[in-house]
Amino acid sequence: MRIWIQSNTALRTDPIWADYTNAIEAHMEEIKRPGSEVRVEGVDAMEKNLEYSAFSRHVNVRKVLECGLKAQEEGYDAFVVIGMGTAGYEELRDLLKIEVVFAESVAWNFAVWQYRRFALIGHERNLYFRRVEQIRAHGSIDLFVAGDYASVPEKTILASFNNPAPLIKAFEVSAARAVHDGARVLIPDFNVLNDFLISAGVREFHGVPIMDTAGLSLKAAELLVDARKTRVI
Repeated sequence: MRIWIQSNTALRTDPIWADYTNAIEAHMEEIKRPGSEVRVEGVDAMEKNLEYSAFSRHVNVRKVLECGLKAQEEGYDAFVVIGMGTAGYEELRDLLKIEVVFAESVAWNFAVWQYRRFALIGHERNLYFRRVEQIRAHGSIDLFVAGDYASVPEKTILASFNNPAPLIKAFEVSAARAVHDGARVLIPDFNVLNDFLISAGVREFHGVPIMDTAGLSLKAAELLVDARKTRVI
């Protein structure tokens, strides 16, 4: 089985992403199925304000679409977008004949299926509320437990992979309200935070598990490939 893991970020061309890239590759290698091939890729160049500009996401997603076509042409069985956005999902499903998995839909679906009440670990205000709107569009807002968010810029997280302790405390504090109000799983609001927590060995806050959105998306892809090959779906 061959699975292409796609980031929306410039993993190979911008050194600011180096620690994050290493973390993703190590994590995917650790949890992949024995004998499977997993390839982690980013885009050549990112648009500015990717997380906060709809126009930038529109431009950036064209690069992701091109990567999806390349994955199919090179014989991969699945194309997995590990970012928590939705840009390109319908286009890729329409374009590709291989399995397409987006971490965003996997996260909400699995949370509703297995945990019912779920919450976000948010790293800043704007992105937190954009994720809330995605949850609303998904139709699972009634099971979402509102909480707080930390005020930690993306660049600060990227610079802290080798010294995570100060930021871990901030995220633990921000998760307390949602846990108190009944959340049964916590979902990082973007994949940089997801792999930051994994590389730091943090898998729960206040006794509540933290979902590994990228890892779960890889496993979803493995399941879908198997299901198609055995014709159970």
